[in-house]
Amino acid sequence: MGTEMSSPRISSLSWGRLVTDDGVAYKDAKLYPGGGREWDWCETGTHHVPGIQPADVEELLATDADVVVLSTGHWRNFKSAPPLLSCWRSGVSTFESPRPKKRWRSTTH
Repeated sequence: MGTEMSSPRISSLSWGRLVTDDGVAYKDAKLYPGGGREWDWCETGTHHVPGIQPADVEELLATDADVVVLSTGHWRNFKSAPPLLSCWRSGVSTFESPRPKKRWRSTTH
């Protein structure tokens, strides 16, 4: 029987900074079973609108993850491009779009 790998756990999350339980800090991240890496939006031309592209998640699907979570960001301005949503609706994989429990707020006075 094989050992099941898990994704790195997020120990800290704030606007523009995500830290995993092994102490690695990212601005934006792709976390998957067995590892993670910085997510460079320029690789696929990702922007807030139209949003996350199918190419952005191909790498995650290749890891045999059971669940893929796509974030809308702290201000909920980050979208998922229509081609990506069509892909999910066709049953490619599990899709969860969690709503943040607490919005990030500026502390400037």
